[in-house]
Amino acid sequence: MNLEWTAGRGAGRPTLPPEAQDEHYYRLGGLVIAIGFQGDGCQAAVERLLAAFPVTTIDGPTSPELRLEVKLTEAPLQPPASAVEIAYGLPRLEQGEQCTVWNEAAIFATTPALGKGVLTLQRRFLEQPLAEQHNLFLLGLSPLLLARGLYDLHAAGLVHNETGYVILGASGSGKSTTTLSLVRAGWHWLSDDALLLRDGPDGIAALGFRPTLSLDPRLSTYWPELSPWLEPPVSTAGEDKRFLDPEMVYPGQRQEVAFPSVLLFNTISATPRSTLTPVDKTAALLELIRQSPSLGINRRSAAAHLALLRRLLAQTRCYRLHAGRDVYEASAQFADFLTEATR
Repeated sequence: MNLEWTAGRGAGRPTLPPEAQDEHYYRLGGLVIAIGFQGDGCQAAVERLLAAFPVTTIDGPTSPELRLEVKLTEAPLQPPASAVEIAYGLPRLEQGEQCTVWNEAAIFATTPALGKGVLTLQRRFLEQPLAEQHNLFLLGLSPLLLARGLYDLHAAGLVHNETGYVILGASGSGKSTTTLSLVRAGWHWLSDDALLLRDGPDGIAALGFRPTLSLDPRLSTYWPELSPWLEPPVSTAGEDKRFLDPEMVYPGQRQEVAFPSVLLFNTISATPRSTLTPVDKTAALLELIRQSPSLGINRRSAAAHLALLRRLLAQTRCYRLHAGRDVYEASAQFADFLTEATR
């Protein structure tokens, strides 16, 4: 995946509401998004939201698939008064054609069928932890992406010898450490912790969505080259993880898109060497469902999302990876083992 950014105006582009003060353009997983800004500092707030994602400049598009209006305001918010469900700690409502998610300082309302959304932020939203800002932004954006055929997966993605690998597991299962170990051994990487899946003529493609890895700082004991590049936590209080952009340490190994042929369900093992065991497709589907955050909360897209996961299983081989100490003690040997065992 490539999330691209550019600014500009010009004839022939769809116009945003006249009160919008500025507009910028993004390319996300093949989709072009036009964003209009209202309020002093609004653009900077959005840039801060997107700082965790890969952003590069492009020429302005002529026909954005998605249109967002972002407002930064001092006025009181008016969230929906109807009954709601709670998704990832946030109130969320599907009513008619509109989806709305909010917290005490922001409301994100979208109309997925039309590819439109309005994100209203109070200035105190900018004082919330970045993890909470990202949570609201991504939960609100999700229905728009799903309506355009981009499905989220809580997983990491890698490529080696033209073979695409997806590493799945619950938080704390060692996905980031395993991913970085393979990057150290020369593998290419798509993303850590978040992928987008898209169906196409060549099969299910995985697109990277989050370029930074969240790591235990003690890894620098084994991999000292990490120390200058580990960034302090920006999420909730007490978070001990550090953030790393692998491109800063191992340049030239980032890849935007891959076609997975191996699924690895990661677990941590205390053994000296890692091992693999096959996983049958029924068990693998249940794991994929658990690691598909939008599947349980976006009812409009649930059937299509489940069908895509079944197609992903049809093109992949599935294994349980019992990640041993060789993951961080002997990256090259671990990578060779994994290459041979999944050949």
